Amino acid sequence: MLDVLLVSPYSLAQDPLEQKLMKPYPALGLLYVAAALKPHFSVEILDMTFRQPEEMGNLILAKKPRIVGVHANIVCREAAGEAIQQAKAAGATVIAGGPDPSTYQELYLGKFGADYLVQGEAEITIQELVGAILAGLPTNEIAGLVYLEKGKPHSSPARPPVKDLDSLPMPAWDLVNLAEYFAAWRKRWGYSSLHIMTSRGCPFSCNWCSKEIFARSFRQHSPERVVDEMLLLRDHYGVDRLWLADDIVGTNKKWMAKWHAEVMQRKAQIPFECLTRVDLINPTVIKQLKEVGCWKIYYGAESGSQKVLDAMNKETKVAEIYEATRLTKATGIQVGLFIMFGYPGETLADVRQTEKMLADLKPDTAGFSVAYPLKGTVFYEQVKAELAPQQQQWSSTNENRLLFKARYPNKFYNLTIRILQKKIALRQRKPFNFTRLPDFAKIGVLEIMRYRFLQKSEKAHNQKASNKLTAPEETKAL
Repeated sequence: MLDVLLVSPYSLAQDPLEQKLMKPYPALGLLYVAAALKPHFSVEILDMTFRQPEEMGNLILAKKPRIVGVHANIVCREAAGEAIQQAKAAGATVIAGGPDPSTYQELYLGKFGADYLVQGEAEITIQELVGAILAGLPTNEIAGLVYLEKGKPHSSPARPPVKDLDSLPMPAWDLVNLAEYFAAWRKRWGYSSLHIMTSRGCPFSCNWCSKEIFARSFRQHSPERVVDEMLLLRDHYGVDRLWLADDIVGTNKKWMAKWHAEVMQRKAQIPFECLTRVDLINPTVIKQLKEVGCWKIYYGAESGSQKVLDAMNKETKVAEIYEATRLTKATGIQVGLFIMFGYPGETLADVRQTEKMLADLKPDTAGFSVAYPLKGTVFYEQVKAELAPQQQQWSSTNENRLLFKARYPNKFYNLTIRILQKKIALRQRKPFNFTRLPDFAKIGVLEIMRYRFLQKSEKAHNQKASNKLTAPEETKAL
């Protein structure tokens, strides 16, 4: 009988937008957990990425696991619930982990029926928990757990973050079918890609960012350990490119210099993409990134309005977005900008400033979203009274739908995003010819539609404001 079956319940079959994009990655956190368990227990991974959701129950049953661990985030919440219930039906003890169970404890323990939730980093906690369960020992003194006690979630003492990340084994890449990922990537993009993490956590405090797993700590693998993994993935598994999945790259300038030297000395260069902040970039860092293989940097720009950035507690300046983009392009690295619309207090003037910034900077790519309030964040607390019911949460990776009352309706933001996407795509095509006229026409139609929605929204907003002003007078008259 298998000791532990780790389930990644996310299925591309349930995410049509992600099927179109086709940039799938294995659940990296689950691979770290599997690697921590492998020396002590029999463990397998059930990865549902390329499977049909209805297969999951029979696949769990066929493995006959004593313990099932389910990884969950907000996108695969429903699938995670099904995995938990199917694992319980198969007679297994169920452990859930990831950012979503830590936030929605009653849902995962109560409605879904998990026996334990792991809070924070899971590698050490799950080793102790699995060992205790299999040996029939008490689990109530294990740190980092949540379980039901008298029908309500009870948390054991918090487990401190792992100080020495190099003490953790490398992710268990051998337990997932990488050939499926490589085939999907190469069919869509012409190359394969995997992701690694050189660090954990983020020292910054953006109001909308969740810190459920790594808290506000910031720790890094040694440069030598990172290069070991780069060489393993390149030379042993044959991956073509990498995605550095760190929250931010370039925080520690001394570490960057050592990593650069290690990569160059061991000839470990491999093309990679990464994400960072505009205020962490300077000519030295950009040069180092270019030389070790970076071909694209995504910046969390968020907005072209300083007012909105300040409201987010982003701690960056619009001028820094311009300068980081200029430096990056001058070095020959592509630029991607992440933009967020609909943050509380954003007006049409702020939206226009963001549109102007994108027109000025001409990024190679841009990712757009509307502001999403994650439970446990400052932003969530600001808008929680206005939130839609839980069943109306986002249901796919790339869905953009407001869950609170913003200044403008969903349709306005959706049209704004479509217009900007089309403008970026149009700019990247060949010099002007008559075949591009239909694209200009489509943008014009979208602009007209957006203007109409804007008029309706402004009329409703002004009427609401007028009602508030006159309400006291009416009250006095009564």
